[in-house]
Amino acid sequence: MGKAEFIGRTMARPHLKLLDEPYERPRFPPPLEWHQLVRGTEAAGDLLAVFELLQEIRPTLVKYRIEVLFWGLRALRRIHFLTVDNPRVDVECAGNSLQSSVIQNYRKNPNFPSPVKIMDLELPEEEVYCPPITIRVVDCRSFGRFTLVGTHIISNIHRYMVRPQPAVTASARPSAAGSQLLPQSAQLGGGQPPGGGEYRADGERSPLLQRDTLITIDYAAALVL
Repeated sequence: MGKAEFIGRTMARPHLKLLDEPYERPRFPPPLEWHQLVRGTEAAGDLLAVFELLQEIRPTLVKYRIEVLFWGLRALRRIHFLTVDNPRVDVECAGNSLQSSVIQNYRKNPNFPSPVKIMDLELPEEEVYCPPITIRVVDCRSFGRFTLVGTHIISNIHRYMVRPQPAVTASARPSAAGSQLLPQSAQLGGGQPPGGGEYRADGERSPLLQRDTLITIDYAAALVL
């Protein structure tokens, strides 16, 4: 497949709905129109399209905090016949970037010295508009040079979102009759189950720590979030 080739350009007038105008037929939605494409002084074809200025297109944004656990890197291959000695991981989402600490000697210790990093940003409330998370691994070389080792893209970030449950007040706690529905281990010792963790309102046990997610990056590198 060859390079993109310029075909032509055209001029179009967008349709605009004023605030006091109803969005109804026959004017809205506007019908398709033919626009002539030109390349220089010659005709290059026709484009069937319509252009409309929307009243509101910006999605509703909600504040989020991304917490990343940079655990370590494994099985990094050579880049341009050179070994990866000082790798670093960059996490980017919605125009915001987060960098891990640099591993000073990958052969001796492939783990990061400062594992936890956080980043505050705003994301669309609707799932369909959420941007992906891009993870890049670079090798920090001499004279400020960086070499790309691998890239991984997380297209669906909603599966990593954690919405904390509201705290249960004293008035909202279950009664004595309702507490009998919980497992016996939840009623003893102040509701703390053996082996760690806690019980939710539905009686199920949830761990104190979330399960780690392993993301495989190109060149057989692995990053634990």
